[in-house]
Amino acid sequence: MVPKCKVCSDAYSPGNKEPVSLQCGHSFCRACLMKIRETAGVLKCPTCRKIHDHPAIENLTVNYDLMTASVTATRSVSGSDITSMGSSPPQKGVIAIVVKDLTDQQFRLQIQVNSTVKDLKKVLQAQYGIAPENTRLLFRGRRLEDQKTLQDYNIATGNIIQMSTKYVGGGETTTRR
Repeated sequence: MVPKCKVCSDAYSPGNKEPVSLQCGHSFCRACLMKIRETAGVLKCPTCRKIHDHPAIENLTVNYDLMTASVTATRSVSGSDITSMGSSPPQKGVIAIVVKDLTDQQFRLQIQVNSTVKDLKKVLQAQYGIAPENTRLLFRGRRLEDQKTLQDYNIATGNIIQMSTKYVGGGETTTRR
């Protein structure tokens, strides 16, 4: 079962729908907490009603365990699995994609279509430890820009995004004189 925000019942995803933890230990999507604070003028935990002053909602810690459980991802996928992406179809606004590296290792996941490329890189980091600053993503021969959304590139369920990573290795070289 996919973890969902207990306030809006949406599945967690990168961006405003990412799960953040309050000091009391309860987690909700950032968007709902912002709406609660805006409506009530104060942030009360929807579960235990404890008032939270610090840190600011924008600085709350992301609950990566919930994010990982919510964003379905596995290391390999066969061609026939690309469209199914698991036991249940993607929810409205969620697309199921495959990210493939240069060694043909495949990573499948479900993500909001309005997520940015930067959000996609964050999910890859949370799932697989791939450093976003070393990752370049390509779709249909075009390099994807971090600030643009997947929707901007017309990325849809079943599409494959190519990934290249760069790592600097080895030690410094010295020149003998």
